[in-house]
Amino acid sequence: MDTATRSTSTNRQRRGPNRRDRASFYMRERNMMHALDTLFGLAHTGTGYIAFVRTIVMSMQYDNPVAMAFLCHVIDKSALPSKDTLQKIGPLVLSLLNKKPSRLRRMVSLITKRCGMERGANNRELLRMQLFDDNATSATLMASDQDPQSLLHKINGAIVLSLLAEKFAGEMCLMLWSEDIGKMLMKSLVDTQEDLTARLFALIALEKFALTGAVKSALLSHEMPLRSALLDILMECEHAYKRIRRRAVGFTDGDSIPPKGPLREEWAKYMQLEMSCRWALDRVFIEKNVLSSPWNISQLGVIMNPFDATPYMKVGMHGLTLRNDRPQFESVRATACVKDGKWYYETLVLTNGIMQIGWATNRCRFSPDDGYGVGDDRNGFAFDTYRTAIWADGSAVYPQMEYRARCEAGDVVGSFLDLDNGFCSFYINGKNHGLTVEFDHPNKRIDTLSPRSREIALKKKAVGLGLYPAVSLTTNQHCMINFGDCPWLYPPPLTVEFQGVNKAGKLDDDFIRRVLRWEKKRGVTTHGKSYKPMNKPPLRPLEGADETPVRSPLSATSDEENGISDNEDKYDWDGPLCTMCFSEPKNAMLLPCKHTGFGVQCAKIFKNW
Repeated sequence: MDTATRSTSTNRQRRGPNRRDRASFYMRERNMMHALDTLFGLAHTGTGYIAFVRTIVMSMQYDNPVAMAFLCHVIDKSALPSKDTLQKIGPLVLSLLNKKPSRLRRMVSLITKRCGMERGANNRELLRMQLFDDNATSATLMASDQDPQSLLHKINGAIVLSLLAEKFAGEMCLMLWSEDIGKMLMKSLVDTQEDLTARLFALIALEKFALTGAVKSALLSHEMPLRSALLDILMECEHAYKRIRRRAVGFTDGDSIPPKGPLREEWAKYMQLEMSCRWALDRVFIEKNVLSSPWNISQLGVIMNPFDATPYMKVGMHGLTLRNDRPQFESVRATACVKDGKWYYETLVLTNGIMQIGWATNRCRFSPDDGYGVGDDRNGFAFDTYRTAIWADGSAVYPQMEYRARCEAGDVVGSFLDLDNGFCSFYINGKNHGLTVEFDHPNKRIDTLSPRSREIALKKKAVGLGLYPAVSLTTNQHCMINFGDCPWLYPPPLTVEFQGVNKAGKLDDDFIRRVLRWEKKRGVTTHGKSYKPMNKPPLRPLEGADETPVRSPLSATSDEENGISDNEDKYDWDGPLCTMCFSEPKNAMLLPCKHTGFGVQCAKIFKNW
């Protein structure tokens, strides 16, 4: 299928830049590059790097995805700080968090909390009805009079620490870590009176610090058992869902999303915290042979394919929940594609940042380091939830609309793909905002044929590449997918018949076994590599994929014949040969890290380094 897209519609226009616009754009680019060069020059020195961290902790608006992208870019591209500089960052963050606000700021904060939560009598009454049930209140929303600036410092501090802990994982991370940092993060995580966003980023920071073995050991031996704390948080989440359902006005038993308001915001944050806790339990702070939420995909037809994802996309909750906590742009495709007909799927947005939700062929380039996701080349197209634009062939098209329908936590993006007429429309909460992209497709050209030729063509299977549902997420973004196995949250406003994507494929028993094996082995082999085969097409089901995969079934008999059993710790997807040269057996282990998967000759190369 030719997927070169033509983003044309009567509801939108793309304005070509005139000479003045080009000159203005050039000057903005020039000034921005000059500012970045100046910033990198300052960060090259120890005092400059410390000053940059201080400024970010005190001032960054963490809920702005542009600010997060800026922070990730500067940390990634700046010169490596010295060990002395890293040793100063931890005490700096702690000092900013312990700094008490001025008396005037405390008074303003108190007045704002008590009197200014919502302006207008109607809004205040709605807030009161949502929050109060007899004498019970929402502990998270009403408990604390914490100064907003102090909360900002706490969240920004956890974000900065997580980024640095990931970038400098290993010996340099030990310069950043201290027992006081661990106590601060643990306290934020387990405190039920703490802001949910602060708890979430504290958990992410602990996860990033755990990339360094010595720090992970310290966390697991902490006086407050970390796994027990995470399990307690999961119970807290379950109680919070029940409380929110009980108190939300107009929230019936058949609804899945609370009505828009403070309780929806709280619900979305608990959803994020729950998945992050499950991920930490099953992928980071692991207890052997114990999974907090084992997958059950036997009744599903289509899931997001963990074998067809970029390395650090978090695929959880039966393959239908996605999250990215990396600085890069992470992407994933579904297990099945479509080539003809009319199809639909939904995405529940749980964060307010940049997501690209759409469709891609198996040739679509997913490159986290270069920022390429679905819609960034000619092999796919997507809706941008933050910029309210359609991305196709690497260009953004903005619809003509009275207001920018930017998606927020709790919104639902519906994607309707009509391959018979060659277009895809995106809906926000079931409403049509003119977000439509047209593209060339073999089925579309059938209409130009004679009646007899059209009848013959329709009997033939559609040719070309199929389109897979695909999603790309920027840092700290989170969403859930519904292919039709659950009732539609917002059925599309259509009069034509369509199918849910769950009807496009089937998960065969062999594929299910491999996915469950991947889940049991925490997504990595013993030497830390993804299960995705190297230099080969990603693993897909036998039914619904663009091309029928060629693979031998993974049966219990074949497992035993090859010396592999479900009870063994070792399972190597890449085969018996060295993962570097692929020419000698894997028979060497690196010490003291105990990484395996290498041959003797390649291991000697490491020794000589």
